Amino acid sequence: MAIRMGCNHYDDYFPRLLCYYLFDVKHQDMENYFMKEPCKHCPYRHDVVPFLHPERGIELAYHAQNPYNSFPCHKTTESDDNEGYSYRTAKSLECAGFLSLQINEGGSCPDGFTPSDKAYGCADDMIYAYEELNDK
Repeated sequence: MAIRMGCNHYDDYFPRLLCYYLFDVKHQDMENYFMKEPCKHCPYRHDVVPFLHPERGIELAYHAQNPYNSFPCHKTTESDDNEGYSYRTAKSLECAGFLSLQINEGGSCPDGFTPSDKAYGCADDMIYAYEELNDK
């Protein structure tokens, strides 16, 4: 079932709706809730040597297969130096690499976003890259 708000439809795109409700993002600001390009060290880029622990890389690939999941860019999160965790804040932006892979997996494309050709073409490609790392 598609969710409709005013005259704009959002075809079940949960991260966008989550951003709208939690951070009070207005319709005209929807283009400003995601990064435009994957970062230089984005784990979703196929041209970056896998650097995460293989299990975490595989987990992130599976995470992108669900159209209701969301993933903030590491550059826009706050980190807790004591624990080593990163936290989403009101200023956090959605990861462009994650969105690109999610769209490649059949998810809907947010208005104003152009999927990057630097991201993996499908989750299986990302999983394979991290499995190869695990085999070394």
